[in-house]
Amino acid sequence: MGAVHFSIDRRLLARLTELLPLEVFVETGTYEGDSVQAATEFFAELHTIELSDELFAGAAERFKDSPQVHVHHGSSPDVLGELSGRLGQRSVLYWLDAHWCGEDSAKGELECPLLFELEAIGSLGERSVVMIDDARLFLAPPPAPSSPDQWPSFSDLLSRLSAIQPEHELTVIDDVLVFFPPEISEPLRLFARENAIDWLAELTRVDEFDRALKGISARLDRQGEMVGGLEAKIDELQNESQAQVRQVLERQHALVARLEAVYDRLAPLDTQADLLRRALEHSRATRAQVDDLRRDMEQVKAQRLGAPGLHRTRLPGALRRWRSRAAGRYGRSRNWIGVWLQRVRPRPKLGSLEHHEPVPLNVPRRYSQASLPADPPTISIVTPSYNYGAFLERTIRSVLDQGYPALEYIVRDGGSEDGTREILERYEPRLVHWASEPDSGQANAINQGMAYATGEVMAYLNSDDLLLPGSLSCVASYLARHPKVDAVYGHRVLIDEHDMEIGRWVLPRHDDALLDWVDFVPQETLFWRRRIWDAVGGEMDEEFRFALDWDLLLRFRDAGAKIVRVPQFLGAFRVHPAQKTSAQVEELGEAEMARLRSRVLGREPERSEILHAMRGYLKRHIVLHKLYRARILRY
Repeated sequence: MGAVHFSIDRRLLARLTELLPLEVFVETGTYEGDSVQAATEFFAELHTIELSDELFAGAAERFKDSPQVHVHHGSSPDVLGELSGRLGQRSVLYWLDAHWCGEDSAKGELECPLLFELEAIGSLGERSVVMIDDARLFLAPPPAPSSPDQWPSFSDLLSRLSAIQPEHELTVIDDVLVFFPPEISEPLRLFARENAIDWLAELTRVDEFDRALKGISARLDRQGEMVGGLEAKIDELQNESQAQVRQVLERQHALVARLEAVYDRLAPLDTQADLLRRALEHSRATRAQVDDLRRDMEQVKAQRLGAPGLHRTRLPGALRRWRSRAAGRYGRSRNWIGVWLQRVRPRPKLGSLEHHEPVPLNVPRRYSQASLPADPPTISIVTPSYNYGAFLERTIRSVLDQGYPALEYIVRDGGSEDGTREILERYEPRLVHWASEPDSGQANAINQGMAYATGEVMAYLNSDDLLLPGSLSCVASYLARHPKVDAVYGHRVLIDEHDMEIGRWVLPRHDDALLDWVDFVPQETLFWRRRIWDAVGGEMDEEFRFALDWDLLLRFRDAGAKIVRVPQFLGAFRVHPAQKTSAQVEELGEAEMARLRSRVLGREPERSEILHAMRGYLKRHIVLHKLYRARILRY
């Protein structure tokens, strides 16, 4: 693995094959096969040798459909000895890279068997070339953790090269030793002058890059301090608001005490006493209402501390009754208390399906301008549907209008009688598969659709939800940049039946441990790789009707999946009276969620335990939501 190209240089290959009639490519140290893959463009016969069992198996699988590539398993000197006898005096390019470099590369008896490889080659044809990677490790002793006594010196290497072909010349291009026929000396040296790396300039760029990284790190630290300051400010505002409420209560009690004192002084005067008696009764009633409110607030505090034995259903009703009575008697003071309840004390938006009055859905223009990776993966999406013809066409358009070049879209309808079939027939030319026939539920419909999917990336989108513009490009680009990530999801927009926005979920970074207690992952934004789907059995659990996506996420996590929340709104969840999420959450959803918690935790937890487990995640959500609403964060 060289210090410049990390594989063979395509430009150097192209130039050598222009200058010489090279017929065969022979490589030692296959690793993942990138070098031999690059050489297939220039050679009709290729041989690559790998010592590691695992890397050999991977290369054999990679090139099983490439008959010109021969993958050999074993020690490079042994295999080279066999090959050199068969190749004779044919024009061969030897790429010798079987040097141990730590990480995942194989290590035999020697870290560098290069001298034995050259000895196995025997004699080199007059028009053959030897290229040796990692030239820096032969021009000077290799650094730790390598053992210098297991690496040949440059003079030893030069002697052995001269022994196999005394007429050839030697040069260094970037980090590669090139041993070549003298007839191409001048054009090859010209190539080196025009294309080789300027090491001094590269070191200067590296230094500049390091300085830039340090600057970015410093900015991130400052932003972290700013977020910490915002959290402290929120806590400070909350404490100040509680102090203000206490002051209001104290003033109310003082007022009642003053009225009682006045009544006592004017009691002998019948007329005035009548008037004051009515005022006193009114004030005493007010004091009782204030006392009720104080008890309600004490219950709120006790519930937040997890105190057992409290009647949780009493508090909201008591607050509503107090606010209703106060509306007629205190006018604007009721509005002040309402503002305190709704604005000063931050409330999580997660779990709530309606945050504000409907407004037009706003999607940033940059979403539609997202770039694609060089080789976009095929994305397979399945939409299960049943009697959602009112929304289905908008769901289909949100997927097809993405303009993604490698899309497989599949719709499985359960035999609807609301015009769904006519919609599907209109879009049939753009669908990989569709059917409208009875099924046994949502999970069964998804499984039937996935049977037609061949994509590397998979997802399902319910027939009343939407993908936001640019979502597929965002997912494909992120997965291409992060090959170890198995599943991704994004932020959620809430919409009503008219596609008007009614809220947003801004989600913190993914927390695997939180999945034991609750699932905040927006299903319509979830995408995963086929490898993790196959690892968990390749199907949805059809016993679940409500929590099937939570069950899938738990199985992904338990199979070792790396799950990431990407910083973009990817989908829109539709809130409407007929949706399953609202109608079945009480009777079916609670039972299925309790079943999943019992499966993971080994018992059914108390509600207070669940709330405690969510606390830290919801605090992070509140901070992110406020930063987003303040336009400090952009998604």
